[in-house]
Amino acid sequence: MNLSKNVLVTSVLDVTSAASTDTEATVLDMSGFEGVLFVARFATDNTSTMKGLHVQAGASSDGSDAIDVTGSEVTCTSTAAAVVVLDVYKPTKRYVEAVLETSASTDQNTITAVQYGARVLPVTQGNEVTLVIGTDSGTI
Repeated sequence: MNLSKNVLVTSVLDVTSAASTDTEATVLDMSGFEGVLFVARFATDNTSTMKGLHVQAGASSDGSDAIDVTGSEVTCTSTAAAVVVLDVYKPTKRYVEAVLETSASTDQNTITAVQYGARVLPVTQGNEVTLVIGTDSGTI
């Protein structure tokens, strides 16, 4: 089995500059998937600002009715570069979005979403995903 045929990988928040407010990522349609794993990467900062991630969910594709999902918050207080992961399994609403949290000006980098448990296989990826079979060496 190869993972790339069984999941959908999407960049839902691209690199952003320093911000002191929460930043909402792109809303994902969960129809056809059992869950989504959000991976947020935070840059190094020079303070002990709180950095975190939580999920909102709703019935509208634009996120206008999205509300915070209870128990979905994960935080990181490290000043070093950090990766925070949040797994949402069987959401009860069709649309979900990740929200980056910051308590002071800190660089917010990226959020990648990995939707899994696809009902229709194989999953079609964008051009950014490549499957490599075998590990023979040679030129690229």
